[in-house]
Amino acid sequence: DRLAPMIRRLVCTLFVLLASLRLDAQVLYGSLVGSVTDSSGAAVPNAKIEVRNSATGLSRDTNSDDRGNFQFNNLPGGSYVVNISAASFSKFEQTDLAINANTTVRIDARLN
Repeated sequence: DRLAPMIRRLVCTLFVLLASLRLDAQVLYGSLVGSVTDSSGAAVPNAKIEVRNSATGLSRDTNSDDRGNFQFNNLPGGSYVVNISAASFSKFEQTDLAINANTTVRIDARLN
């Protein structure tokens, strides 16, 4: 009979501790990373990269960094079109690019 209050306190304490733990939510977004180079393989800085969700029209854009790299995070899953352009180069387009939740897709574009 003396154990009942102690067990109750122990259960309550464990409940409070478990309830206070941070639970990570499921990731509902994907990422796109890549690089932009010229025909010799040299980085193309400041290239414009645009991604557009084919179904929703959601569009985001960024520029490549000094090393030609770019990154898009938190893209909702779906089919995307990627357009990459830079002054004095032909455009690059990738269609039907599947971005899925909790994944990272890579595109390395070579501009001519």
